[in-house]
Amino acid sequence: KGIDATCFDHDRQTEIRVELKHKLSCSNWNHKIDEIDYIVCWENRWKDFPKSVIELKEIVQSKILK
Repeated sequence: KGIDATCFDHDRQTEIRVELKHKLSCSNWNHKIDEIDYIVCWENRWKDFPKSVIELKEIVQSKILK
């Protein structure tokens, strides 16, 4: 139930806390939002999530269409 990944931003000299989800939705959320910086997921079903979300499905589809 902890943070899935911690990265380090060398430019800002700060830790970045990342949560990994297959599908992000409000029904499967079990963390305090203040404890994370980014979500990385395959599909985002919670469009108004209050933190930055990186949706891999969109990135992959945009690369395929190029």
